Amino acid sequence: MSESDFAREVLRVWPRARIACFEPLEKPAEQIEALRASAPGVELHRGVLGPEFRQEVEFNMAETASSVLREHHATHPTSKVTQWTIDSAVHDWYAGEAPDLLKLDVQGYELHVLKGGAASLPRVGAILAEVNLLDIHQGVPLLDELVGWLAGHGFVAYDICGMTRRPLDGALWQIDMLFVPRDSALRSDKRWGQ
Repeated sequence: MSESDFAREVLRVWPRARIACFEPLEKPAEQIEALRASAPGVELHRGVLGPEFRQEVEFNMAETASSVLREHHATHPTSKVTQWTIDSAVHDWYAGEAPDLLKLDVQGYELHVLKGGAASLPRVGAILAEVNLLDIHQGVPLLDELVGWLAGHGFVAYDICGMTRRPLDGALWQIDMLFVPRDSALRSDKRWGQ
């Protein structure tokens, strides 16, 4: 699901939602711009999120697997993009208001992005993130590291929303996981059945 498709789905459920999209690639950015014409709550920031602000980071452009991280066995064209942090975006553009839902689809850069949001995370209601089981990209944190880091910041796994298998051998590459604060209302009902 593309970022603009996800934004459309969010708007279908929550029509008055305010959505901040960070997109360095031209074609997806054009799709988000087209959505903005009918959805004024959608904002586009041309760049990426990461652990610290950088005027320029190298970005590997790989169709549906673009990332700040390089793949082990493939090379792709690169471009230079601006990198912000969650905390700087929340502070500078959203008057300190942390997102209710943080969706991360950054091809292995999830933990790096989260580290740039340490001050904002206690106010985030849920995190939907791709979690890697195979390190296709260099330096990618795997499931145990990401889950452990989030647990250390008060988040627990709540749901598995999707899976992606590697075409080479069918091995499980990534899972889309929803994390919520340990004390989330979503976890309050401890019953099994009626």
